[in-house]
Amino acid sequence: MRINPSSFKSAFDEMLPQFVPSELFEDENTDGLTPWREPPVDTYAELFSAMRKAGAAPWRLHALAQVAARCVGAAPPTERSSGVEVAHCVFIPGDLKVAGDFDVAGTLIVLGNLEVTGLLTDRGPDSSIIILGNASVGALRTSGEVRVGGHLDGRDVVVGHYNDNSLVVGGRLKARLLIEDEHDVRAQSFDVEHHYPMETFQQGQGKGVLASLKKVLTAGALGKDESVEVTLTDTGGRSPDVLARIAAITGFPAPYLNQKPPPLWLQFPETMRRTLGTMRKSPMDRAEAEAIAAAVAEAGGQVELKFNARAVYSEESLFAAWRQGKLFKAKK
Repeated sequence: MRINPSSFKSAFDEMLPQFVPSELFEDENTDGLTPWREPPVDTYAELFSAMRKAGAAPWRLHALAQVAARCVGAAPPTERSSGVEVAHCVFIPGDLKVAGDFDVAGTLIVLGNLEVTGLLTDRGPDSSIIILGNASVGALRTSGEVRVGGHLDGRDVVVGHYNDNSLVVGGRLKARLLIEDEHDVRAQSFDVEHHYPMETFQQGQGKGVLASLKKVLTAGALGKDESVEVTLTDTGGRSPDVLARIAAITGFPAPYLNQKPPPLWLQFPETMRRTLGTMRKSPMDRAEAEAIAAAVAEAGGQVELKFNARAVYSEESLFAAWRQGKLFKAKK
């Protein structure tokens, strides 16, 4: 949609004073909008793309979207199935309706309401979603900039992660589950059944958080952290050749394997990292530990393995369970 420079300049001058003070305009300085009073491009999509490339703050994108809405007026709804690619900008002059999931990796500007029946995701820190009206989604998974001028209905679950961006709602944020995972989430009001604020959630490690999640979510909605406790019980008679073969298989230098008295206890992944420093770059999983035990046995040694597993918060597991309709435990 093309810009009428005269109409845009007139609307800009008329609306500029109303942006400050405003909860959605985050500083007292509107000077950052001045360079865009006379757009150097022909279309609105090009305007917001240029603003993003220039590093314009999200509240300035939101302010200019309001100016655009004044100029554009009423517009028919748009239906869209494909998302927004990286570095691309999509400008919707009215409402936007999406059947299914919607992924925004670039910039999305909607002057009306947004309705996504499935999962709305973005790609922080490079994505920006600006909605002047209300937003209704099946679920929201955000790590980028999202600003909703009206209300946000996240239905089942809203998760914000990554600490450089914000989810800002001018009205009410409604969801059954809201998780602020190192992500700034603000709204005029909250209507949330299970709310985990950033300061208490602490990346899922906050006091009582896991116990609370276990009461709310199904076992499948939580991840599993598995550690491997390894005991080298026999080095095959401490033959130098056998020790050298075990060292080659495991990545442990022979001096560590030849400690006395045996056995040598190693805890994967963290204790081993502290013990052996940079000799191993990555954690050891169950399959690798079992393969190494078999190889050590073949080399003439013997390893005993003890696996320990505990439930942890996992965003991947959470949304996988949501897609299966198995996120929440049945209410008693």
